[in-house]
Amino acid sequence: MRSSTLIAFYLWKDTWKRWFEQPGSVLARASVTVLTVGLATLLLVAFSLLERSLKQQLESFGLSSVMINESFSPGHSSAMTRENRFSHMQDWGQWILLRQLYISARLSDGVYISIYSYGKDALLPLAPLLNSENPCILVAPRMPERLTVDVEIEGHTFQAVTRRPLAFLTPVFTNQVLLVPENRFPLHEAMGCVYATLLLANPEGPQLPSIEDRVEAIEEVARLDNTQLNIRSSLDLHKKLKALQDNQLRWRLIMAAVVGTVLSLIFGTISLLEFRQNLFIGALLRSFGTPGRTLFLRTLLENIFIANLFAVLSVVLVALMHGTLFKVFQLPREVVRFSLSAYLSKEIALIFLYVNIGACLSTLPVHFALKKPVGEILS
Repeated sequence: MRSSTLIAFYLWKDTWKRWFEQPGSVLARASVTVLTVGLATLLLVAFSLLERSLKQQLESFGLSSVMINESFSPGHSSAMTRENRFSHMQDWGQWILLRQLYISARLSDGVYISIYSYGKDALLPLAPLLNSENPCILVAPRMPERLTVDVEIEGHTFQAVTRRPLAFLTPVFTNQVLLVPENRFPLHEAMGCVYATLLLANPEGPQLPSIEDRVEAIEEVARLDNTQLNIRSSLDLHKKLKALQDNQLRWRLIMAAVVGTVLSLIFGTISLLEFRQNLFIGALLRSFGTPGRTLFLRTLLENIFIANLFAVLSVVLVALMHGTLFKVFQLPREVVRFSLSAYLSKEIALIFLYVNIGACLSTLPVHFALKKPVGEILS
């Protein structure tokens, strides 16, 4: 027991002495670990943020919502858009029809915004936004609620009340828009408009088709009428999310394998060189009764310690520079904000698993070198 303690103490001192005398050995392993783990962490966290962004878009758009845009010229009837063309789909949920006019409103800061008119059939879903005193509503996500502001339309000034958009209107209103009651501008409505029809699916409705079937049914209506419909739904976002998750899985395995391979090669080469530099001292220790597995264990623990220490340091550095690094992706602020869970995820755990596998594999050259007979080395 006493001899084992002395051997361990000697090997501990010898390791520290070697690190201070040959810092390049430690720095080489440290730099390779920081570089590879840092790049892997950056890539995997970026995938995580992109996935979070797509999921937020899905939530804001509505997992079951369908948006239909179609341009109408004078002579088309709005009744044809809903009651006739989509009559067989009425039980799928609530249909909301808005009309985007071919004129713009000018705000006091000089910004031009779109104008949408709403009819009686849209009063119920839009009720939380509407004001009994002023039916003109400025839907502005970033402005305070219930402010009265001036808007200019073709030289005439009107007053509107600011409101935040309702969740189900997010697919329609991506920017500030002005909502006005139907026939407020009859001449402009007669010139034609873009009909924006929003289907809010009712999950409790009878035999609700899948999002794919709903989009296909609407496209079939367009084919039968020989018209062009611009259909937006969560289907495209679902496809993007699925493709991103597939790419994330692929890159996760690639980065983990690259980290493990690079570390095993660099650490293994350095460990073997150090072992050969101290080959005679190692042979003497073995001749005095030190087991070869003890020398091997020293190399194994050294590589595991260095690899994990600088892998953790690399992840911490990326986390500290999180905001600066991920600004380049131009994602929403709430998506880019720092989240500890992104750095404690199973993806990062997989990187650390391969870091330790690489550290263990790097000791194999030393393991085979220790099989050389002591007498042959000392002679």
